[in-house]
Amino acid sequence: MPILLVALFSLASALTAASVRAAVGPNGVTVHWGLVGWPRFNYRLDQIEHSEVVELPWWRVVYGIWWTPKRTSCTVRSGPTLRLILFNGRIVTITVPEPAAALAALQLVSSESA
Repeated sequence: MPILLVALFSLASALTAASVRAAVGPNGVTVHWGLVGWPRFNYRLDQIEHSEVVELPWWRVVYGIWWTPKRTSCTVRSGPTLRLILFNGRIVTITVPEPAAALAALQLVSSESA
């Protein structure tokens, strides 16, 4: 029985943490995890106070999702990473393939909605 639980947990981890996908658009930033797109996080434009590209060192990579009362990290690699600072003080760090392009898109949709 314990082996079955370990196998199920491993399968669930592989399906949800296999990849991270982020989309920036008029509704803000949406983050989808894994092969089935779950869990999913959405950060509306009116929630985002500031956004930037930061250099994420290897020791800050969580290789999945890490949530604390002040931070959410959705990271699978080190290097340039998109960071959102929300009006409520929460810091959200997201691994995206092209963080500078994601930041430019976010700034563009933010200026268009203002």
